[in-house]
Amino acid sequence: MADHPELDPERLDLSAFEVPPPPPGLADRVLARLPATASAPSPRPSRRMALAAAAAVLLVALPSAWWVSRSLGRAGSGERTFTQRETVSLGSSALAVAEPGTELRWAVGRRGAVRVRQPAGRVFYRVDSGSDFQVDTPAGQVAVRGTCFTLEVQPMLPSKQSLTGAAVGAALTAAVFLTVHEGRVAVTSPAEASTSEVGPGERVELRTGAAPRVLATSTVDGSPTATNAAPGAEPSWRVRETAYVAELNTLRARVKELERSVPGGVRPTQELPEGTRKIVKWLDPSREELLEMAKECRLRWDEPGLRQKPPLPGPEDRAKLGMTEDEAEEIAEVYRTFVAQSLEQLRAIYVAATGDEDNARVLAPDALKQEILDKSPELAIKQAFHRVAQERAGLATPPANTTSLTPAERLVRFNTGLGDAYERALADKLGATRARELRQLRDGWGSRHDSSASCPGQ
Repeated sequence: MADHPELDPERLDLSAFEVPPPPPGLADRVLARLPATASAPSPRPSRRMALAAAAAVLLVALPSAWWVSRSLGRAGSGERTFTQRETVSLGSSALAVAEPGTELRWAVGRRGAVRVRQPAGRVFYRVDSGSDFQVDTPAGQVAVRGTCFTLEVQPMLPSKQSLTGAAVGAALTAAVFLTVHEGRVAVTSPAEASTSEVGPGERVELRTGAAPRVLATSTVDGSPTATNAAPGAEPSWRVRETAYVAELNTLRARVKELERSVPGGVRPTQELPEGTRKIVKWLDPSREELLEMAKECRLRWDEPGLRQKPPLPGPEDRAKLGMTEDEAEEIAEVYRTFVAQSLEQLRAIYVAATGDEDNARVLAPDALKQEILDKSPELAIKQAFHRVAQERAGLATPPANTTSLTPAERLVRFNTGLGDAYERALADKLGATRARELRQLRDGWGSRHDSSASCPGQ
């Protein structure tokens, strides 16, 4: 091998393999083995169609055989077809939560690089930062260096027409849906020469022979509009997921637009004719605004996020606040403790909604929230928004104990209360005045939301 590096299996490339022609008489031998039936015989398929079908089988089998041969000599490999939800380790740097019906093959290199082939099914992946991780699907390749994302592959069965003549290659198609929860993912499609990046909260569709495309848009209130996803009715979990991601992207875009158009960090409630724009602050809405939001079962809140890295002020803001390095470190320590405690609360809600204690420790915060929403009736979510909006407007009294509430209401209260909870945590360490100054610096913590699930009965 040292004298012939071109023969090193680690350096081989799929393009070096030539697909051999089918053996003489293969089609006739295959057809001869088909069982006879008592009914009237169907017309015998043409020799051309039989040869095309055999070629399609070879096109599928040969890449799989090549991939398995490449896995030999690596640190570890595996192959599974899952009949129930299950969590598997892919080397030491990644976890996969596979749903029933998923097919996975993986190989781990000696240096920790992980290569996964996912021909079918739905998988949530969590990859440590800095890892070399790649997933091959029938419609494209997904590469990451540390992130959380969900990948669903829907194989498209070949039709009789697509198995004729030169259309054999088009028969091997699939629809792949990628949702990124954290980090960034590089997507490469055989149909385009360049690589596209997908960021947090974004959802794209990959199809064989087509470039990646963003799936859904939404109205201002978060309700989904028409999408360019696969035709036919979508499962309810995907409709809710699409609406959730679309609402998140819409609100982020609105915040950025308003920050550019209004000086000083204050934001208008909506676009009005010039000279009549009503300016309100995100924090501390007025009594009238709270009553109006209660009529719409609408909530406005801010939160610092639940990330590993503390969201500390930048150099300019630190100078404005007179913040020292010691104080910055105190804030970082408070944030780390706050995130750990908040995740424990979120995981408890997840277990109450799903009964799944194993994955409670594996899934990322956004994935935990989405799973809770998937398992919650739509009416329970509407009722939660209605009750919390009523309480904020002073029209109802908050419950003394929330542990007996539905998981949907516990999640809504958890999300909409994160901003206040973080301010209280900072106040315990820095004092109430300093904690309020930090929160008011940018009119709320880094992530701001304004949403409604619509009122019960609507």
